[in-house]
Amino acid sequence: MKLHPSLILFICFSNSNIIITVANITGNSLYFLPIGLKRIKGVRKINLTSLKANLLKLSKLTAQNSLHVKIKGLSKFKRLTLKLLIKLFENKILSLCDLTTLPHNGNRKKKKRRV
Repeated sequence: MKLHPSLILFICFSNSNIIITVANITGNSLYFLPIGLKRIKGVRKINLTSLKANLLKLSKLTAQNSLHVKIKGLSKFKRLTLKLLIKLFENKILSLCDLTTLPHNGNRKKKKRRV
């Protein structure tokens, strides 16, 4: 992997997986890492050990680069992932951005039935 002065770290949370993509400043993807790839057989797809192992692998790949972190999606592992990221990349994170879209008013309510 060619060294770049700063990289963008996209983290996409879904119901069953976390997908991490490392891109350069222009947006070209350099590395792709789904968390479910390194899981232990017979265990649920996302757990703490697989998350830590993949983030450690990621920290070795982006050793000398500063990072812009962009997060998208909702998951119960979102806060845990952020804590681990901040612990591993203390001085390297330049910005954190949450791209999650949330509805303002939800769906239209059903019309009440009149008898």
